[in-house]
Amino acid sequence: MSLKPKKKSDEKKLKAKMKVKESKMDSLSVLPPYTMIVSEGIKTEPFYIQGIVDKINAKYSHISKKPHIEVFGTGRNTQGLIRYIDKKIADGSWDYFRKFWLMYDKDDFPLDNFDNTQFEAEARKNPKISVAWSNESIELWFLLHFEDYHADNGRLFIAIS
Repeated sequence: MSLKPKKKSDEKKLKAKMKVKESKMDSLSVLPPYTMIVSEGIKTEPFYIQGIVDKINAKYSHISKKPHIEVFGTGRNTQGLIRYIDKKIADGSWDYFRKFWLMYDKDDFPLDNFDNTQFEAEARKNPKISVAWSNESIELWFLLHFEDYHADNGRLFIAIS
């Protein structure tokens, strides 16, 4: 290696490369926390959001082998979801997740069960638990978005022209 000072042109090239590296460093996005979405239903809720989850995980697959977001259907009621998360953390199954989402329907549950689950989840600090619920008869909302539907289906009467 030579002890001669660098040429001015070489210094300019080096500075230009450094600026490119700095701009790339600034543009790197922050990795999402490892998140578990725990749903009340075994199939319906996980199927609704699996495509979004797959896209997010694909974006970060080159950085980490573990998926950043996972969805797990439990088949439990609204109040049982928080206890289920506590059990899985205690036995070490989900200890690497930093954020949890409860996903459930607002169907035929007593209002107290629905509200208490939300309030208990929001009061948690460690682990951080958030809630996401769907409207009653959410499938009909989706259907009405794409189709003109006239029927008395037992849940509610819909007549749209």
